[in-house]
Amino acid sequence: MTLELIFGSAAALFTIGAVGVVARRNPLVNALSLVMMSQSAVLIFLASGIGFGKPGGYVLALVTEVIMVLHLAISLPLAIDGSHSHDSENGDGDHVA
Repeated sequence: MTLELIFGSAAALFTIGAVGVVARRNPLVNALSLVMMSQSAVLIFLASGIGFGKPGGYVLALVTEVIMVLHLAISLPLAIDGSHSHDSENGDGDHVA
């Protein structure tokens, strides 16, 4: 796989994620779109590691993955809880059974 193809895939993945963040208001979709955007950064880090032949890109990719797992562990339950509580309220703020 060439570096241009990897960079093009990363740009496409970032664009799809950015459109998902801007176009949708659902917190769950926003969280998943942010994950797509961070995965594009991981692809660029890995391509840099391949292109330069040094382990720095691989280390940055690993650190980015760890940060993203922590981000999802915190934000995904909050996004799911927020989307459920939003669906269960009527216009007056009262909970609907």
